[in-house]
Amino acid sequence: MSYLYAWKSLPNQVDIICPNCGGHAIFEIGLVRHLQHKQEVAYFQKSPIFDYEARMNSGQKQHYVIGYPNLLGGYNETDLNLPDGYDIRSWLHPEIRGYSRHQDLGSYTCSQCLARKKYRLCLKDDAYYKTEIKQQVLWALNRDSLIDLKHYIASNKRDAFAHQQASFLLHIPTVFKTRKSRKLVIAQIDKLLADKR
Repeated sequence: MSYLYAWKSLPNQVDIICPNCGGHAIFEIGLVRHLQHKQEVAYFQKSPIFDYEARMNSGQKQHYVIGYPNLLGGYNETDLNLPDGYDIRSWLHPEIRGYSRHQDLGSYTCSQCLARKKYRLCLKDDAYYKTEIKQQVLWALNRDSLIDLKHYIASNKRDAFAHQQASFLLHIPTVFKTRKSRKLVIAQIDKLLADKR
């Protein structure tokens, strides 16, 4: 069940294996916003850049649009001809209010093959920093979380809150935290850090 351990702590960006070339890519979570007017559904349904989604919420159909920050960077207002009341910059800055993050839908950009595509994330398969230990997949969200994981596993006092990536560390499966596993886990993390610079 190791694939479950980081969903509660997923940051906006995650290092993944490029689905196109196998190189290093950055996955970014899609940002979800309520549609302001029902008549805008057609625009977002046709858009190659945005996705439209309808969900039932308290017995009512709610309309949402999903934007992909790392795909929108090459566009401007004129290119997209967005409906009134929408600003492309709001999807490029996830801290803006009125947006939520999609659980696993986003997009990736690859620095090697230059692919830029929408993508549904499955961390245990897609994580760039991952290794198999005792028939379980151990993975990290990015290099910083991998370094924090190493220090956390090496420590005799396992205080997740002493690390930057505490919410990630709190969900590491027990199989990787046992005293018997410590040497092996640290060795595998060191190998990942050396191999994937």
